[in-house]
Amino acid sequence: MQRKIIQLGERTHVVTLPTDWIKKYDLKKGAYLDFLTRDNNLTISTKIQTNKIQELNLSGTNSSTIIKAIVTAYQYGYDNLNLKFNETCLDKDNKAIQTSKLIQNTLSQLIGFEPVELNPNSATIKDISGLSEKEFKNILRRTFLMLNLLIDDTIEGVRAKNKPLLTALHKDHIQVRSYVNYSKRYLNKVGKGT
Repeated sequence: MQRKIIQLGERTHVVTLPTDWIKKYDLKKGAYLDFLTRDNNLTISTKIQTNKIQELNLSGTNSSTIIKAIVTAYQYGYDNLNLKFNETCLDKDNKAIQTSKLIQNTLSQLIGFEPVELNPNSATIKDISGLSEKEFKNILRRTFLMLNLLIDDTIEGVRAKNKPLLTALHKDHIQVRSYVNYSKRYLNKVGKGT
């Protein structure tokens, strides 16, 4: 897509923005945009939305649905989650488990997402870390390094039939998953131009 530069006065230049993009991000007159320049590229993005709140009623749902709802809200960049749920839910084996413990386990895999209030039937979760481009780049790099190690250890464990090594890989897999979740969150909140 090309846009023509319009000159206003001696020093001001203006470029129009696509209407579809303006509508998609619900931008209004006076809204601020971020500009990132790299060499001959200019990236325009909406400001990071702060205090993006999601309220979810997860009553009557199973553990898979609860986990998916929390992880998805995290990845999409919500800063605050207000959850309502039953005291217990069914896990994948149809056994009753404590929902608050399930939520705590799920949050342990989401960098910076912490419960500020956790009750038997409700929870308030907030992002306490914020996002930074430097941290994103470090985490993305660590993700690929850990994936390489995970692959090497998996091959070694299978070849040597080393069950303790293969069992220990689950912990590394969880760490990689938390890095991937953070990366998705960053890209959804800040944009893919980074």
